[in-house]
Amino acid sequence: MAENRYRKQNLLHILNANDQNKLKNTRMAIAGCGATGSSAAQMLARMGVGYIRIIDRDIVELDNLHRQVLFDEDDAAEAIPKAVAARNKLVGINSTLTIEAVVADINANTIAELLGGVDCIIDGSDNFRLRFLINDFSLQVGVPWVYAGVVSTYGTTCAFIPGKTPCFRCFLCDLPSPGSFETCDTSGVFPPAVHTVVAMQVTEALKIALGKQHQLVGKMQYFNLYSGSFSSFEIETPENGCPACGERDFQFLNSKVKASVTQLCGEAVFRIDLPAPGSEGLRNLGNRLKTDGKVTVNEYLLRLSLSGQEITLFQDGRTLIKGVSSEEAASELISKYIGL
Repeated sequence: MAENRYRKQNLLHILNANDQNKLKNTRMAIAGCGATGSSAAQMLARMGVGYIRIIDRDIVELDNLHRQVLFDEDDAAEAIPKAVAARNKLVGINSTLTIEAVVADINANTIAELLGGVDCIIDGSDNFRLRFLINDFSLQVGVPWVYAGVVSTYGTTCAFIPGKTPCFRCFLCDLPSPGSFETCDTSGVFPPAVHTVVAMQVTEALKIALGKQHQLVGKMQYFNLYSGSFSSFEIETPENGCPACGERDFQFLNSKVKASVTQLCGEAVFRIDLPAPGSEGLRNLGNRLKTDGKVTVNEYLLRLSLSGQEITLFQDGRTLIKGVSSEEAASELISKYIGL
């Protein structure tokens, strides 16, 4: 039965029966199960990766369905957690695998438990703070990870192997200021771009699983799918050294750069301290958020008023979130609209 399932796959010159057995014994964790994470999960399951752990803190919503391939209208109507909904679909796709669903937030306190004990980490996140954290954890424990990002019609991906390649902080040294990068919730996302970047991401992850790291592309791959342009470039270690892979200063694993989420006394208001965007950053972000709600912006602050919720981002990075009931909900709203 197993031979028949993977017969067409094993006809490939790049993948044979011995490789198939390696995939069966491979353990992978997917950090986030949105557009990229759900697409990666179904590809890995169909190809026979034996153990897949899916971690996500969110629930399925109707506006996920145009790009998040493992979910349907029933999942959205019942507000099923994404990790659980993904597992429910995957066991029907390939019942020979072990699929673990974990409904949790990945942060500095939980990352060792949630992403530990695997051979490769798949980036399915939607924000840079989590990617910086994954990068620190990857370097600390020596586990490879494969980054993937997509927004609008663009996609980027790269594999990072501790001790053998530059790391994510060699590519992006510091956490970007709010508003300096687009997000899917402010600029949209083209579904075919999701599947394209994930196909590239999963290909690199499979090379890692099969012990074929010498065949990795070894570069940051970038494309604009709508215009048909594809390119790649080398990531070089910064001239004065990388704080993460060079100095092994894993700042995102400690409290120095963790988003500080605090409920203000007596009010349904949460505060998160972000990198300072500056007045220009506030204006740029305000332009991007105009279609999402009522935006008020000046040289001191940006305020986004949504239906029953409000985000106020100050020039120094102080951010107040109203209309949510928990730290997790406050963090989720910031991730959705600010992108951190």
